[in-house]
Amino acid sequence: MLELGEGIAEEHVALRRNSGNLVLTLDTGESVTVSGMFHSSTGALNESRAVELIRFADGTEWNIDRMRTEALKPAVGGERVYGFDSDDTLQGSEGNDPLYGGGGHNTLIAGSGNNYLYGGAGNDTLIGGTGNDRLYGQGGDNLLIANAGNNYLYGGSGDNTFVMGSGTDRLYSNTTTSNDTYRFGRGDGSNTIYERGGSDVLELGEGIAEEHVTLRRNSGNLVLTLDTGESVTVSGMFHSSTGALNESRAVELIRFADGTEWNIDRMRTEALKPAVGGERVYGFDSDDTLQGSEGNDHLYGGGGHNTLIAGSGNNYLYGGAGNDTLIGGTGNDRLYGQGGDNLLIANAGNNYLYGGSGDNTFVMGSGTDRLYSNTTTSNDTYRFGRGDGSNTIYERGGSDVLELGEGIAEEHVTLRRNSGNLVLTLDTGESVTVSGMFHSSTGALNESRAVELIRFADGTEWNIDRMRTEALKPAVGGERVYGFDSDDTLQGSEGNDRLYGGGGNNTLIAGSGNNYLYGGSGNDTLIGGEGANYLYGGAGNDVLIAGGGDRLYGQDGDDVLIAARNSYLYGGRGADEYHFRGDYHSTRVYSVSGAPNIEDTAHFNEASAEDLWFRRSGNDLLVDVIGAENQARFVGWFQNTNNQVGEVHAGGLVAEANQIDQLVLAMAEFAPEGGGVYTELPEDVRNALAPALSANWSSAA
Repeated sequence: MLELGEGIAEEHVALRRNSGNLVLTLDTGESVTVSGMFHSSTGALNESRAVELIRFADGTEWNIDRMRTEALKPAVGGERVYGFDSDDTLQGSEGNDPLYGGGGHNTLIAGSGNNYLYGGAGNDTLIGGTGNDRLYGQGGDNLLIANAGNNYLYGGSGDNTFVMGSGTDRLYSNTTTSNDTYRFGRGDGSNTIYERGGSDVLELGEGIAEEHVTLRRNSGNLVLTLDTGESVTVSGMFHSSTGALNESRAVELIRFADGTEWNIDRMRTEALKPAVGGERVYGFDSDDTLQGSEGNDHLYGGGGHNTLIAGSGNNYLYGGAGNDTLIGGTGNDRLYGQGGDNLLIANAGNNYLYGGSGDNTFVMGSGTDRLYSNTTTSNDTYRFGRGDGSNTIYERGGSDVLELGEGIAEEHVTLRRNSGNLVLTLDTGESVTVSGMFHSSTGALNESRAVELIRFADGTEWNIDRMRTEALKPAVGGERVYGFDSDDTLQGSEGNDRLYGGGGNNTLIAGSGNNYLYGGSGNDTLIGGEGANYLYGGAGNDVLIAGGGDRLYGQDGDDVLIAARNSYLYGGRGADEYHFRGDYHSTRVYSVSGAPNIEDTAHFNEASAEDLWFRRSGNDLLVDVIGAENQARFVGWFQNTNNQVGEVHAGGLVAEANQIDQLVLAMAEFAPEGGGVYTELPEDVRNALAPALSANWSSAA
């Protein structure tokens, strides 16, 4: 017996079970604990450890039943309340209360705080409050009701029923054998089910018909959404990559209030309905068809051999593991074949198509499409037809074919190398580019980036050698024409062309327009034309032949620059030769390379030494042909010796740079009155200059 002293009435006393103990607390805070009076898990009486009676000073007595009743009074301000081995009701408060049911079939009711409810060993009912609660069913077949707040509900060892609430709830089945029921209705927020096994049912509330429900697979999850936006997710019900059923994580049945039931096959069917307004739609491990919408959708095929059809938005299509067909829509789409041998069809819009791990077929569309082979071993087929826009192929390896559509014959096709790319253009302007098929500088084949064959609809095939031949056809109307790493001939047109030799020893011939010719790395011959042309020898020992008004740049190597009327000659590095013959009129020579050009030579091929008149004009050396209108101006000759040639040749004789300077001084004394050049050298002047000519010219042999 526990006797309480004077001044202690019933209203001054609070009783609680605390684990295995009984605790009596006065309103002034003093307390007495009866240790081990109850079993800690079930709350059953431990008779040997019990105090059987509490007696007040006024004679009032509480037996054990009354003690239990007092200990089950509603919590006050965040208490721990424990039930017993009877069927008890535990009520929370406005505080954060932990409620423990113990044994028996209990009802635990959370208050307005954030509470923890533990059902115990029996078949219990746990009811959440307005806060964020955690409900643990523990043993038995339990009913867990979320109510308001964002709650965590954990079923027990038996078959549990979960009732979702208005917040964001997470519902956990705790065993692999529980046959659980999940109840979801309008106003129930966004909820997630975490299953572990058994045969489980999702029950939908009153007022929810089939037409109010949308099902989708989202990665590994099944998501059910009402027309009003509430949702419930079954986490991990499917394998995220293939869409195969994960049986241990599945809810096997959806039941409507009118008794209609959807099994797993029906769930799959519903989840594959066409997208609506920019959704993510996932297929399964079957052969599925996924249809996009007018929005920006993401379609995922999963396992199986699937067909994915984009709508009118800007969409992402992912084929998955099988042999899939991906069809673009009217927007700007991205199609990813992923595994298998896939068919990717661009249609309209500007699209990106990525093949999968197998052998893929790409069909170009009316927009600007980019087609990517995703492996080094794929043998891909690219289909291109009239109306197919401007497209680019990015190859990685394998043996690949570009197939041309009906109505495209050989005469309708132009091939060109453009830097490192191969460009095929139809007579109507559509084009397809094979990116990086050649090395940009030399034109050598880049095998891993190549399309090996072009096939016409009539069966005609062009291999890589034939592609090179076609790409070297004469320019038409102002084109860029690139050679390869072979010895190529490139011919310009009446337009303004750019000709690039590439590797090899090439011949580049300008047309009648204003052209740019680039020799490349070999020993090249560049021939100017009627227009104003720029000829660049590049590396190697090149021959540059000017047309009228051309600019010739020898660049690296030992180059030969042949002047024409009013041309500009820039030797560059190396031992260069400047040749003057025919009607070159007024030609400028820039023998500038940043170092003395003692190995550079100038050759007046059609004049004798006596026909040349040397004079100074500012810092320039002028070399005129007496009796002709031809003049060579060596720019900066007197400014820097780096601007001089080492030798001047004429009529089998040679004079070095310093001797040319002597001839300039000698001829300055006999210059014509008023300057200029003699049309015919007077005999007395010829005789007077004879010693200087003899002293400074010598046999070239």
